[in-house]
Amino acid sequence: MKDLENYGVLEMNAREIKETEGGIIPLLILAVDVFAVSFFAGAYYELRQ
Repeated sequence: MKDLENYGVLEMNAREIKETEGGIIPLLILAVDVFAVSFFAGAYYELRQ
């Protein structure tokens, strides 16, 4: 860590990391959305045959 301090790199606290990464909630919403779209696309495909 001492080498990074020479370049002006600082550690981030938990709040800064969450603001940068966006937290887990958007990732969970995206996962549910992808699952729902694939499920309904598959169901639609089966009904069309």
